[in-house]
Amino acid sequence: MDAKTALSAALAALALSASAWKRLPDRDIYETNLTAAPGAEVLALDLGSANARIARGRVLKAFVVHLRDGSGEWRAAPEIPPAKNGSRVYIPLDSFAGCAGAPPQSFTKVRVSAWGTLTSAALKAKKLPASGKISASLVKPTTGVVTPGLPRARILERIGAAVRFFEPSDMDGIRKFCAGGGKIVVGHCDDPELAAFMGVKPGAWTRVDSAALVSPSGTTLATYETGGAHPPSLPGGANALHARVAATLYDPHMRPTGVAGAIETDRGVWYANAIPPAPMRKGAAKPPSGVPVRGVWSTGMPLDPKGWDGMAARLAAAGFNTLFIRSDSPYFDSALRACKKRKIAVHAWFIAFGETKRSPDSAKDRAAVRRDAIALVRKGVDGVELDYFRYGTGELKTPKRKEQGTKRLTSLLRLIAEDVKAANPEVELSVAVFPRPSSQAAVGQDAKTWTDENLVSFVSPRCYTENAVVFASMVLENGRPGKTVIGIGSGANESRLDATQLNTQMQIAKRAKLRGFAVFRLDAELAARLAPQKKSSPFFKKRK
Repeated sequence: MDAKTALSAALAALALSASAWKRLPDRDIYETNLTAAPGAEVLALDLGSANARIARGRVLKAFVVHLRDGSGEWRAAPEIPPAKNGSRVYIPLDSFAGCAGAPPQSFTKVRVSAWGTLTSAALKAKKLPASGKISASLVKPTTGVVTPGLPRARILERIGAAVRFFEPSDMDGIRKFCAGGGKIVVGHCDDPELAAFMGVKPGAWTRVDSAALVSPSGTTLATYETGGAHPPSLPGGANALHARVAATLYDPHMRPTGVAGAIETDRGVWYANAIPPAPMRKGAAKPPSGVPVRGVWSTGMPLDPKGWDGMAARLAAAGFNTLFIRSDSPYFDSALRACKKRKIAVHAWFIAFGETKRSPDSAKDRAAVRRDAIALVRKGVDGVELDYFRYGTGELKTPKRKEQGTKRLTSLLRLIAEDVKAANPEVELSVAVFPRPSSQAAVGQDAKTWTDENLVSFVSPRCYTENAVVFASMVLENGRPGKTVIGIGSGANESRLDATQLNTQMQIAKRAKLRGFAVFRLDAELAARLAPQKKSSPFFKKRK
């Protein structure tokens, strides 16, 4: 029984009519009783056509899911963005607050809150259409995953099925799971007992710089994360589990390394590294090369009644051609789609260290930054902007420590640049840096080397000040033709500019003939200046 058939058999679908929605000012609520399959550990949501447009014309921004237990308490799960029509979302029970270890039968109701905005068409309609339904049930996992250190949400996204997670030491649980028809997926592991059970030979840790995972027929299954791997091999002699090499690792030049990337057996698949991601999406339409960057940073909130479709139209009308958007925003995908229609380039604004609690001194954290950067490339973006790619202020206290830290960051950036080029050579890599070379050096940012060696397409100095003279001096100190996108602080803590001040600093940046400029950030004040009815921006009028 394959995973799809098993899921269909286990799913007690609760198809709800559009009339089940309860209207609130800011969201619609969908609520019903919930049943659990034996051994259920995962909530399965069939979001259906409700994703694109919910009942009565409300355009979705995100879902929030709650489960109600026998005591009447509602347990919340993390917010999830709207998915494509007909897609299924899986949420492990232990993702809900206070649900870890609770029996699935104790949950009696499910509530889905659909946050969104009304469209203008819906507001004008006399009889609003009843579109969309949601089916929900607690299901038994059909795929088992053994991959230490990889976040569960990421695995769920990659596997696309109800998943149960195992530690390599839980061999009793793994055996029972397989005996019940489950399949095991293993990544980044060298446990000998688990390898014997799966029918492969465990491999020792080795360095493998690979660009792709390729099937025996030559099909590229996925671009693959580089770094350390535990490559498996086929056991000698007769093999009752029918083990075979399902994919080989290829290097960045697409030459076979001879190292097995994945071995498939009757009990599942053993990957050399982490579980490979979904195929890379096609990149968005973008401005022609050579056009100066006129960008804006956004935390993700569209700030328009029509969502990102409306905001992208306003940005394009105002002359902006590049959006730097937080990579962890729930609106990331909708912004990418909307900007593609308007030929606005989208760069994933990715927090590398700093507020993520990661440290450049940690080999594990450096590897995580590389993995996350590659995952963003596969989303189909036009660029990846590394922010907080530095040490903390005052952390590099001695000349020796500063030298070590600077070399460490440059070495890591060189690896990320290779990763990005191997995954998609058309994607631009950039780094946000401190406003002056002296302040950059204090936190390990060697912007000159990064641009001279073409490790990045450009750097983005955050030149946030309300003083036009100070701003001009910062621009002058960062003058690298074609390699600098000046950051202007319209709504930063350091500076809040009115329309006249913002226009002045834009003109200074334009006259410097650099790669361009980007405004920080798209907040309510800046959005209000980009009135939807305006055909052109007051910011970009030519001066006589």
